[in-house]
Amino acid sequence: MKTIKNKENFKWAAMLFVMLVCALFGVMDGSAMAAGDLSQTMDTPTGDATGIAGDGGSGTHVTGGAGIDTAQANAPGLLLSQLDQDIVQILPYKTPLDTIMRSLPSNKRITNSIEVKWASVDIKPFTDTVKTAYAGSTTDQSFELEVNNNQIFAKSQTIAVVGIYGYNDAGVQGSAGGAYKDYLKLYVADKTSAGKLVVYAINGGTIAGTFNKYCPAIAAGTTLIRLGRAAKEKDIKTESYTAFPQTETNYCQSFKCQVEVTEWYKRHDKSIAWDKEDIERSAIVEYKMEIETSILYGSKGKLLIGDSYVYLCNGILHYFEKSFEYGTGTWDHAKLVDLSKETFIGNAGSEKRFFLMGADLMAEISKIDYQKTKDISVDTKVVWGITWSEIRTNFGTFYCMHYPMLDEMGLSGEGLIIDPEYLFKYVFEEENKKTLDLKSNGESNVDASVTTEVFCAALKYPQCHMRVQLTA
Repeated sequence: MKTIKNKENFKWAAMLFVMLVCALFGVMDGSAMAAGDLSQTMDTPTGDATGIAGDGGSGTHVTGGAGIDTAQANAPGLLLSQLDQDIVQILPYKTPLDTIMRSLPSNKRITNSIEVKWASVDIKPFTDTVKTAYAGSTTDQSFELEVNNNQIFAKSQTIAVVGIYGYNDAGVQGSAGGAYKDYLKLYVADKTSAGKLVVYAINGGTIAGTFNKYCPAIAAGTTLIRLGRAAKEKDIKTESYTAFPQTETNYCQSFKCQVEVTEWYKRHDKSIAWDKEDIERSAIVEYKMEIETSILYGSKGKLLIGDSYVYLCNGILHYFEKSFEYGTGTWDHAKLVDLSKETFIGNAGSEKRFFLMGADLMAEISKIDYQKTKDISVDTKVVWGITWSEIRTNFGTFYCMHYPMLDEMGLSGEGLIIDPEYLFKYVFEEENKKTLDLKSNGESNVDASVTTEVFCAALKYPQCHMRVQLTA
């Protein structure tokens, strides 16, 4: 009986152990997904900043349990290497750019070339401005309009003229304070050889004695909004549109970190426990910091040293094209709204951007009284082990943090707004750690290891990122 009871106890203990293991691995799997896949949160409105997909999110659905083979087959890059995971967990807030790239495996690209090339193209702009003023006429049905970017307008395009009002059925022009407030609309019938638009007024004033419409004066600098095309009954085609991408290049840089510990050091008594593992961790911190500075501020180069080349990567600062300038002491609710509008409008980026700030810029934005703003809310979110200040506006959401690297570079008043969906990592040699045998060849009586990774960063779709700068 005692033997049977012992067996029963063992069985229950084993079942409890299995349940605990399952629960533990369930939590671990969930947290790994939360940290490793932010693509859902950036594209799926019902997702949140922790990487949990909302209902109806896209993905691959398979039958059977989740395993390494099925994960790699159906979600390449989902499972991070152990070395990547370990490095991500070491002071992630110190190196946010490196952390973002390691935490988004879907943005990693394997390359077989030291020099990488990528192309990107943004959506065609929806707005333009008038280049040469149109004096207006009460007798002309059509006229030529010169704009600054005629490539965004096609034949049969309709256009809204911002700030200039059309005419109602009674022939009275609308106004901002009147009952009729519809903007003037134009129709593009053709383009001249000089690139001017041949346009008709859709809701203009009526030309005396006809059903045709005339157009009032349009000043230079007036904003035009591109609307939909309108074809005639017999039209079976329209003017084509081709987008040509912008090409950028970079070199993959070989980053290395070597650790050596002598036999004497390992054997010697120590006042505190500071072993090889602690030394390696400290070295990795320095390794990450050096990588971060190159990702941010490096300059692409190729140097012939001795009989071989050293390749150096460009930092992402070289790829920013948009900028937002501000003056000292100008940050308030209105300025933040303007920044948000400039960031999120007019590009095909995500609704959430990451805002890395120097100390002076962070201080200025922190002084805004958010209690008085109904259209802006502030919260905190933890993403990739980093606590971000979340600022939600009507245009989009900023994840903000102080970025000490900008301070150290003398850019304390600046900030970088990045769409992580378009921050890519091109890898020539995956990160790896190798043990060096320096003893057998008589070179040194040490235990040595070296960590190596050969890669570069790529900032695609430049209109989705912006540099915030303090004016002189």
